[in-house]
Amino acid sequence: MAIPQREEFDLEGAADYLGCSVEELSFHLHKGAIRLGITTEGLDYDFAVLLEDLPLRIQREVTGVLADGNFVDIMKPITMDQVPASAFNPSYIYLSRENKQLLSGSSHGQIIQEFQSLDGQPLTIWLNGELDSAFIKRLFLILDDEGWISHTTITKEELDRFSGRSVERDTEPKPVFAVPPEKPNEQSWIIVKYANQFYEDFGKIPKPKAFGKYLEVHARKDGFRIRSDEEIRKPGSNLSEKDKYDFNGYGMSERSLGRALRRYCTKDENAN
Repeated sequence: MAIPQREEFDLEGAADYLGCSVEELSFHLHKGAIRLGITTEGLDYDFAVLLEDLPLRIQREVTGVLADGNFVDIMKPITMDQVPASAFNPSYIYLSRENKQLLSGSSHGQIIQEFQSLDGQPLTIWLNGELDSAFIKRLFLILDDEGWISHTTITKEELDRFSGRSVERDTEPKPVFAVPPEKPNEQSWIIVKYANQFYEDFGKIPKPKAFGKYLEVHARKDGFRIRSDEEIRKPGSNLSEKDKYDFNGYGMSERSLGRALRRYCTKDENAN
């Protein structure tokens, strides 16, 4: 009888699977190149949704905790009136590098409400409510006595993704160029979302000016527009070059946009 293929590993087993030392694997875990996963088998939840598929209001509620430096209010779960058609059920959800660092620096544990898909996209998990509504599912995670984050494991699919041995899937994971900062705000999410889309479309890291034009075409629904020189120089406007790129009321200059692209970049190349 064939033994089922192992899907989860401890530290030693994962190092053996990759053919490296435990110390080398620990280094990649510490740096966030390899993420810790949480199995959804037996997890009390009903479905997952990518953050970008949620209404903008809910995206702000999900990400606003880190952005404002507040703690999750467990008495007020985030709710939505309609389950998105894009809801799905992954085998694992993953901790971002930022959340892992947050947990590693906390001796009392943290309530986490934002995770990642296998291909690095931010996601949330939900419980069904009445009349097709839903409310967010949060997980309380803490370091155990051995310094390991509770409920997490090292998954085969993450090791395969890291090592390049991933089995070809019907839907290839989207390439990830950028990730949001530790304390994301609305404009950082827009930049990250469309920087990754640009990278997927063209296979290269966007330059600020080309990226601004790309945003003008693709991100209008998110409130993005480019202010004209006439609008900026109009008497009494109180506008400057720092307001050229308008992210739903938040202005940025081309230089600031370039700095943001470099800051959110996950690759060795730099956007100039």
